[in-house]
Amino acid sequence: MTNPKTPRLAQIACSRKHAAKALARTLAIQHFAKHNALIAVSFMNPVEHPAYYQNPPIIERVASVYGDMTEETFESLFEDWRSMVQADFPVYEPLKDWQINVKEVTEERIPVFDSTEPILKVTPRFSRKSSQQGFDWSLRCPVGQFTMNMHSNPAQGGSRRYSNLRDEYSKWLPRWLRHFEVGKIRYITLHYVNALSRITVPDFHDSEGNLKLGQVITVFAHIPGEHECLMPPLDCTATVRLVGPPGATLQLTVKDCLTHTTGAAVLVDFVVRIVGEFPADPDRIINLLDEAHAHIVKRFELVFTPEAKASFKPATS
Repeated sequence: MTNPKTPRLAQIACSRKHAAKALARTLAIQHFAKHNALIAVSFMNPVEHPAYYQNPPIIERVASVYGDMTEETFESLFEDWRSMVQADFPVYEPLKDWQINVKEVTEERIPVFDSTEPILKVTPRFSRKSSQQGFDWSLRCPVGQFTMNMHSNPAQGGSRRYSNLRDEYSKWLPRWLRHFEVGKIRYITLHYVNALSRITVPDFHDSEGNLKLGQVITVFAHIPGEHECLMPPLDCTATVRLVGPPGATLQLTVKDCLTHTTGAAVLVDFVVRIVGEFPADPDRIINLLDEAHAHIVKRFELVFTPEAKASFKPATS
């Protein structure tokens, strides 16, 4: 015989179950907020988090904005833009990339390429030094994109900071928006490239020249089991959604690389991407880049070990 109270008891049990889940979510959010608040407080402490590092392992900072623009507008206005840019970035070395479409992949996972002609994609690149001289500053501007690269040489002290990139970007961004009549922005990115090598972290290599990665960074370095050391290929990526601003994510990548400035190295990349549809207002874009920079700085403090940060020579003013 069916108990008439059973449905009511089931409803109560279900309600309690949902309430427990809601409580768990609330506690998780409170814990997350408390954790972030602790990070924010410690970030403001000049002892724990210095104003900057005298010798950080950063070899490049890249700021980009992507907006609406037609091919016709770009082509009609590019030559005037080129004349304007080359007064400050005299070296013109466009990047050429042949694009081949993959038509399908067979059951044996062999790609079948489209029989049509490959497409040549040209990215205009203006620099203050040629690629043979070693990049210093460069500006890239394909259709709908404005990117500025600022390079640093850790062997020479790495004196450049975000403020240097910000000043240059603030100067050229309004010109690009105005010249190409950009009315709407789709997303922006800020990218920091850190190179861990004998030049940037000389105290963290063993007698055979192997990088003791686990003593430099707190992620992707501790592999369970017994082994002598990490070795190529190394390629690890994680992406997180940030609390703010809306549409913001941070991607962290750790991978091995061979660079012309540092030789064999492990690259630690931070990329903040902010997606949204907003007016092409230079002040707003710069403010969003400032927020992206703040996120990268906070994550830098968490990803690198105290011993590594001490070797970067923290400064307090």
